Amino acid sequence: TRARVDVDVLCRGVHAVTGDEPLQPENATLLGGCLVIPQEVPGVGCRSLDVTGVDPERPADRALDAVHAVLVRPGGEPERALRGRHWWTRGEQPVTLPADPAADRPGRLRDGGVYLVTGGLGGVGLELAGRIARGARGPVLGLLGRSGFPPEPAWADWLRTHGEQDPTSARIRRLAALRELGARVEVLRADVTDLAGTRAAVDGLRARYGPVHGLVHAAGVPSRGLIAGKSADDVAAVLAAKTLGTLVLDEVCPAQELDFAVLCSSLTGRLGGPGQADYAAANAFLDAWAQWKRQRTGAAVTAVAWDTWRGVGMAAGLTDRLGGRSGPVAGGSALLHRLVESTPTGRTYATTLSTADSWIVDEHRIQGHGLVPGTTYLELVRAAVAEQAAGRVVELHQVLFTMPVIVPDGQTRELHTTVEEAGDGLRFAVRSRTGATGPAAWQEHASGTVTLADPEPGPPAVRDLDRVLRDCAVTEVLETEDELKRRLRLDKVEEAGLIQFAFGPRWRCLRRIQVGERRMLVTLELDQAYRADLDGYGLHPALLDAAGAAARIRARDVYYLPFTYGRVRVLGRLTGTLHCLVEPRDSGDSGETFSCDIELLDPAGRVLVQITDFTIKRINDPAAMAEQVDRAAAAPAAGADVLPGALRVLAEGVDAADAGAAFDRILAAAELPEQLAVCGRDLGALRRLARSVTPELLAREVERIAPLAATHPRPDLDTPYRAPVTEQERAVAAIWQEVLGVDRVGLDDDFFALGGHSLAAVQIGAKVQARFAVQLDLRDFFDGPTVANTARVVAGGAAAGDADRIEVLRRDPDEPAGLEGLSDDEVDAMLQELSAAGPTDRGDTG
Repeated sequence: TRARVDVDVLCRGVHAVTGDEPLQPENATLLGGCLVIPQEVPGVGCRSLDVTGVDPERPADRALDAVHAVLVRPGGEPERALRGRHWWTRGEQPVTLPADPAADRPGRLRDGGVYLVTGGLGGVGLELAGRIARGARGPVLGLLGRSGFPPEPAWADWLRTHGEQDPTSARIRRLAALRELGARVEVLRADVTDLAGTRAAVDGLRARYGPVHGLVHAAGVPSRGLIAGKSADDVAAVLAAKTLGTLVLDEVCPAQELDFAVLCSSLTGRLGGPGQADYAAANAFLDAWAQWKRQRTGAAVTAVAWDTWRGVGMAAGLTDRLGGRSGPVAGGSALLHRLVESTPTGRTYATTLSTADSWIVDEHRIQGHGLVPGTTYLELVRAAVAEQAAGRVVELHQVLFTMPVIVPDGQTRELHTTVEEAGDGLRFAVRSRTGATGPAAWQEHASGTVTLADPEPGPPAVRDLDRVLRDCAVTEVLETEDELKRRLRLDKVEEAGLIQFAFGPRWRCLRRIQVGERRMLVTLELDQAYRADLDGYGLHPALLDAAGAAARIRARDVYYLPFTYGRVRVLGRLTGTLHCLVEPRDSGDSGETFSCDIELLDPAGRVLVQITDFTIKRINDPAAMAEQVDRAAAAPAAGADVLPGALRVLAEGVDAADAGAAFDRILAAAELPEQLAVCGRDLGALRRLARSVTPELLAREVERIAPLAATHPRPDLDTPYRAPVTEQERAVAAIWQEVLGVDRVGLDDDFFALGGHSLAAVQIGAKVQARFAVQLDLRDFFDGPTVANTARVVAGGAAAGDADRIEVLRRDPDEPAGLEGLSDDEVDAMLQELSAAGPTDRGDTG
């Protein structure tokens, strides 16, 4: 295994400590790597040491002694600045801003003022533009973005033809809202890194409305991937918007000529984050540039390091992927509580259930404990694909129920619904976390496939209810509670007593069963007190469950549970009153299963849902089933209450409304520091927590964030499949298959071609270390991202020697004592010599 390595990066001009030292904002970009390397690379520590200037009253060798004293003692505070012979560490100081800007109009905003917002069509840019529109009368908002946008005369047509879910439609509605607030809105197109294009766009704004009074620089490019997998072009793209873009804007709109310039930085520049090295570097530049600009010109420029805005901008989905809080998400269902993970091929949503907060389990009980009804899974999947369906018919196929979910009082259970591409359709799985690790960490409760079909031409299908009733050839009508209980065998269930079921008022919606020779017409009616449920549930779990339960009239035994749905075709949302046409299928003589087809109609006969081959299965050993329920209830909860610690806290962020209110207060402040952090939590504690993140911790916590994706076939690759041969190759391939969710991985298959990403690489590294007791250096991994190369790296991993250690040179006793009078180039050369490591004893490792 590799020995620990400690890297010290010597630099200058990064931190303003005294306020007088010369700053070099470009050097601050190295902070990104210093923060993130320990979070990505196993066994590596990293510190940044700013050695700007020396105390003129002290001999220069004292400064070098101070540097050496730190270098030979690894660890401790990772960001330090040497001034004279004293080391300073980075901290935070609370800033008091006006508490109620509405009481005193923000002094930095002018009525009719002209304001340029870069990234102006992004989530953060639009939110801040809205705050300006509310804080001043009739402002001009120049919203600058790179992408094309339809001209205003085409907005109405766009909304009409592209629908509610289209992103451009959403932006058009936001722009219309800005107009309603009295703002004049100009959509400008230019890449903020292009000086000529940005100058032309801003000159056009000035020509029409006059000088620009304020700037909000909110443009940015998200980071993608670990350091080891990044190319120079990847890094340049992330850096450019905030580095080169800032310089371009200062050329076009000099900050010293503005009432204010707010640079939207990020706490990532202070916390780092796996996969965020270049983004952290870009934001560290903004922080340092604001100090440099204020120092040189006195301009009213402030870099605001924002905490994550939950659900807005580049952070949209990040909080949810890492277990943060969120409200209901797209899909029109109260059951989808947050988006956990989103990839180009699929999504995973989380749902937290407790008997205290959810009627679904409070009113549907077994042995006194909440029991998630199988119809809940149908609603979860319907909602998960609703946005993607965009008006098409949702069809669920081969829905299989495996293990029930028991929710005891006082506990929570969290379900994860994953829907991902599979062939020509989609595959889904509903799982919960067990508290174990690896593949055993997740228990599957339901699975199946989904297709999205175009609606059939013509008007919606409508049944003539009178004719439906005639076709049933009714021979028996059941309307009283006693009759329904007897014919559904619920009285026998109560008498047997081995398994106790209990249902709340929403399940008591069965009003009439009209029984014929081959068909039944079942009428359901949800009490008026619960009709509001229908706004949050397209497939109301209680109504749908009651429709299936009516089929028990034909069943031959007492205890049955839902088993499969052959097909569920969703044509519309359920209504408070339903008529259900139930037609039994031939289920044989064993009584083991019972199947039927069901068609759900609204009071006018419109077809809402068509169910084919719904099957219930007999519980052959009720006593064993009761014991299983008791064991499940006694098991410790592994739901939302034990979500990952560090990642969850770091990802929580702030509500967009709170962030917007902070922006109002920033604009209302008489004076602002060059750097300002907006954070709803103790920033010092967050920095300490971020420093605790390591690749090993990340791998453990990521495994708990979301369930393993449903296994899918090996994609068609240009590389022919070559099977692993040796035991080591087979073990490595198994790790790849487990992490990537691919059912077959060949020796030469490319990691990225299989859908690999940064976090998957970290997980593979952690699992390789656990399996072989050898650390997988991610640089070696990405040099040849195949199973064959990983196996070779594992085989030679133990031989990694001391060549990877980074040592320091002690000061030469014959070295000149003073630095006074040396040129910048000479000082740079001395710093480079000092940091050019030469091997010495391990005790001197820097």
